[in-house]
Amino acid sequence: MIARRVAVLAVWAGALLGILSYALLGAWRLGYPLELDCIEGVMMDHVVRLAHGQPIFVAPTLGFVPLAYMPLFATLTSFLARAFPPALWEPRLISFGASLLLMALLAGVVWAETRRATLAAAAAGIYGLAFGVTGACYDVARPDSLTIVGCVMPASSSVFLIASTTSAAYSAVE
Repeated sequence: MIARRVAVLAVWAGALLGILSYALLGAWRLGYPLELDCIEGVMMDHVVRLAHGQPIFVAPTLGFVPLAYMPLFATLTSFLARAFPPALWEPRLISFGASLLLMALLAGVVWAETRRATLAAAAAGIYGLAFGVTGACYDVARPDSLTIVGCVMPASSSVFLIASTTSAAYSAVE
């Protein structure tokens, strides 16, 4: 019994370490003035073009070569670039927010499936702890995190729907 409690406490400590360390590091990196990734500058070119009402899917020129990314990320970021002067914190904020949302979705799916807070926290914590070994790119100015959220959200909503429908069916039977 004591070993189980120690294991649960260790899981909670690891989960909180992963969640908090990623959240603090991501928040700290938002304002870093230089590119964190080789693609951030090119993504900012897309954001600036959209913020100025220019298209991003044009023939390549010496001044601009479009990337083969879907435009949602650059479009969302361009709204911030219209409200504030274009800066690297804007696309990083979108990526950082998407990665935090993904942590919440992971925890929510595990909670819906297991009804165990420890396992739900562990899911989010493992994602946070994996930040360094996956290339430290959850929060960089790329559409990766937003794309993953776009893929996970429909699947997680079906898990939540099934869990709530099952709960409602059990309640009706009782």
